[in-house]
Amino acid sequence: MAVAQPRPIRAPEPSRPVSRGRASHLWSRLRLPRSRAIRIAGLVLLGLIAIIVLASFFVDEPLRRTIESRMNASMTGYTARIERLDFHPLGFGITLYNLTFAQNAYPDPPVFGVARLDASVEWKALLRGALVANFRLEEPRLHVHLAQLREEVKDPTPVEDRGWQDAFQAIYPLKINELKIVDGEAVYVDPGPFEPLRVTEIQARAANI
Repeated sequence: MAVAQPRPIRAPEPSRPVSRGRASHLWSRLRLPRSRAIRIAGLVLLGLIAIIVLASFFVDEPLRRTIESRMNASMTGYTARIERLDFHPLGFGITLYNLTFAQNAYPDPPVFGVARLDASVEWKALLRGALVANFRLEEPRLHVHLAQLREEVKDPTPVEDRGWQDAFQAIYPLKINELKIVDGEAVYVDPGPFEPLRVTEIQARAANI
């Protein structure tokens, strides 16, 4: 009777290490190429920015009316007008064009006007934990007529209670920390024989307001 001989047991072959090139090939099959992924992420980011910018165009006019209404509600004896407003969503800032304040009794010319007003977050203060705003006034013009001064004297409401500060605060939701004036002008007109008193090229900066 023949006896079956046991088969020899082979030791398992050691696993071959996966080469770097082969691993890179396998990984590339599981994910997008890096350059393509970057392009897609960039396109998505550009798309989001485009949507935000386009949406801001629909916000400008309603925001202009809202701010103008709030400014006028806070003042006594004066009326504010904003010709145009641009909202900057990426920096959370706004720009007002041709902002004027007219005395109701003598509206022409306006007592105060600004060709351009930029309001934005003061990022340096934000790094210190303070959430405040910067105001930049380009070509502000103060025009005072003697008749307007006489009207001020007749009004029993004190100047500090006319709501000027509240009107500027209504422009931007943050407390004003820095105010910069660029190329300002002040004019005083007396209907007598004297020429108007005019001061031009006013440059000023006030901080920690």
